[in-house]
Amino acid sequence: MPQPTPGPQEHPMDLWIDDLRKTSVTKTDLCTRLTEHMGLTMKEARELVEGFFDILGTELKRGNTVKLAQFGTFQIRTKAARPGRNLRTQEPVEVNARRSVRFSTGPKLRAQLKASEACAAEANTPHQTSNPKTPKPPTPETRKLTPKT
Repeated sequence: MPQPTPGPQEHPMDLWIDDLRKTSVTKTDLCTRLTEHMGLTMKEARELVEGFFDILGTELKRGNTVKLAQFGTFQIRTKAARPGRNLRTQEPVEVNARRSVRFSTGPKLRAQLKASEACAAEANTPHQTSNPKTPKPPTPETRKLTPKT
């Protein structure tokens, strides 16, 4: 879905949280945005995005914290082994220790998210908080296309 061109007061790399209907953004979406806003070729944009995620992953694997000013912080958390239960047999099992990534939002991202929540509340538009695979109610346009049974 094409996004509107940012206005003069907006920075082209601001988050695109205006479209509350979209539930996820892919690497391809990021590359497309870079080509639109920065004039990169798709190949250059793909190399930039892949390079960024490679560096991010490498640093997290090393156990380093990655801080992106005003955006947020990625941290590795080590979760200890714990007792669990096999749901089929109800037998106790040991859940292995593991590492996970924790993301905490920075002040600018937090402010943008709050602003989008306020806009959604004003427009009486609910946020997508349920399962994104939940079917949406038919709109007048889709009702015309839906065969009657």
